[in-house]
Amino acid sequence: MTSALFPGQNPRRALPKHRERGPKRWSYTYADIAKAAGLSVGTVKNYKKLGRLDPSDLASVAHLICRENRRERRRSVDGGEGAAADQAATGGAGESEGTKRS
Repeated sequence: MTSALFPGQNPRRALPKHRERGPKRWSYTYADIAKAAGLSVGTVKNYKKLGRLDPSDLASVAHLICRENRRERRRSVDGGEGAAADQAATGGAGESEGTKRS
């Protein structure tokens, strides 16, 4: 492919469809995800290890943030009594009746 530019020509003036750089890209860290979801960094890393989060997939990150924010809202409305709803939201990941501590 040959360029229609001569040495010293400004591509912004000579090429109407010239893009300065490629598409925009964003990045985020475990700390960013944890802050957005209201979790600790360790919990976010644990979710990744368990397969509940794929940090490279924006949809997975968005799902985690929405799920955790929904859980937090439910706790504030229930006054901390939303344990059954929390278990349902996490697929039953929690203490079972036989292992609950008093």
